[in-house]
Amino acid sequence: MDATRTSWDVIVIGGGTAGVIAGIAAARLGARTLLVERSGHLGGNAATGMNLGGFFDGDNV
Repeated sequence: MDATRTSWDVIVIGGGTAGVIAGIAAARLGARTLLVERSGHLGGNAATGMNLGGFFDGDNV
């Protein structure tokens, strides 16, 4: 990333699943793309480390 850049073609706000895909698509099409995410990781809820219980814990549903 060019830390001195002040001009972007596309700015994606939010690094959840849709934001990451939008950023990748824009960059692949040649747009100078900036993706901004407030947390320390990308993926939104898909990347959570929380264990909410249920089917994936082996419980019967």
